[in-house]
Amino acid sequence: MRKVWIGGLVVLGVMLPGMRVSAGDAGIGGDWRHPDEDVVVRLVVKGDTATAVVTEAPRPALVGRDLFRNVRWVVDKGVWAGELLAPRRNEYLAMELRSDPPEHLLMTIRKGWFTRKLSWRRAAGAPPAPGR
Repeated sequence: MRKVWIGGLVVLGVMLPGMRVSAGDAGIGGDWRHPDEDVVVRLVVKGDTATAVVTEAPRPALVGRDLFRNVRWVVDKGVWAGELLAPRRNEYLAMELRSDPPEHLLMTIRKGWFTRKLSWRRAAGAPPAPGR
């Protein structure tokens, strides 16, 4: 019985350092600028979900639009995953997010065999995310 208990502690000790205690990387919250277009998006993290609303855009119809659908923290992968609205196509595409380094937001968008990676930057003048 004692060997089982000690073995369980060893396994727990190996697992805990790699596990995230929080519901994800809340450091992605804040204002982010698109790398290719003059668009700024405000990301808000609440628990294990994230939302993104356009705050600045050359096309006024985009301002105020919610771009994310079902975006949640995926513990196993260490990323935010869900769907991103492609406004020009008016369709949602599979998407993953991760902050790396803290002032960049790497977005990977997938549709079928097509994959595109974008590195968003914190918007100038935007306050840094909490804890940064």
